[in-house]
Amino acid sequence: HLSAIPLQIAISMQNKHLEIGMGVGPYLMMSGIDNGNGVSAEGKRVEFGITLFGFYDFPLTDRMTIGPELRVLYLGYRGILSLMPALSFRTDVLRY
Repeated sequence: HLSAIPLQIAISMQNKHLEIGMGVGPYLMMSGIDNGNGVSAEGKRVEFGITLFGFYDFPLTDRMTIGPELRVLYLGYRGILSLMPALSFRTDVLRY
């Protein structure tokens, strides 16, 4: 298995229903393998990553939206490039 925990600073811009942005910062990468005979190996590494994202929302109500989202993740040390399409649901829990 391979999993990652991002610690990023993200900057985004919004214009009506479109939001685009990017995040940069370290990722804690954790991997593990088990051969099925009780022998396992695990590893951890911190590496730098960049995430680009875009989202378009369609209003459902005054406080809820739904829409497509695309994230592109790049981890330079391992050369991992990941495309992550999603359907996002957002709501305003608190307004001031």
